[in-house]
Amino acid sequence: MTEEERHSRCEGRWFADIEHDAATTFPSLSVFQPTGPLYQPLLDLLKAYAMYNPDIGYVHGTHLVAALLLLNLPPGAPTFVALANLLNRAVPAAFLGGDEAAKRRVYSMLHGMLAYKLPAYPAIFSGSKAARKVGERGGGGIGLQLHEWLDPLLSGLFCAELGVEITSRVWDVYVFEGDRALVRAVVGVLTCLEGRLYGSKEEVLEVLRVGGGDVEGGECG
Repeated sequence: MTEEERHSRCEGRWFADIEHDAATTFPSLSVFQPTGPLYQPLLDLLKAYAMYNPDIGYVHGTHLVAALLLLNLPPGAPTFVALANLLNRAVPAAFLGGDEAAKRRVYSMLHGMLAYKLPAYPAIFSGSKAARKVGERGGGGIGLQLHEWLDPLLSGLFCAELGVEITSRVWDVYVFEGDRALVRAVVGVLTCLEGRLYGSKEEVLEVLRVGGGDVEGGECG
């Protein structure tokens, strides 16, 4: 298979995934579904970005990032520039592109913040030295690896977990304060959900994936 043929197959897969995911984007808003006014602009934006940055192409979760931008900016060049600038920042680019060295730096930063902010935190980060230290104080680990929940959270910039309103607030801070703001936001989410992060690996992972309603509802106090 030639390089051109491989690239064509990748494009076909990206575009099929984009069309599938676009139809499921923020369904409660009813603007991104096939009959909605922002469906085609969302498709165009995601396909344009995939072609602009083929090293990443299309990654599930970025449809929500693009959609949130379309809710705040006019379709076309302004939204494309904003999406490219946002996803090319260090943390999103690392998690979308699979830069393991950069991801490890984020993991280390998060462990440091958790050790300071939540010293008695339950050991959901089983497998690392930091996790074992936390586990000695907060209970046994459950085998949940950091990448299993943190990678989709950061590659999608919180959109799937926190929804439109809370994610917009996180982005406002992120734009001005940079990558550390994202890690602080992760710590904030974990703090809000702390009382629910006990149970099996599957139960905790489900809370981390869909527990944003508790954050949005203000249950963190």
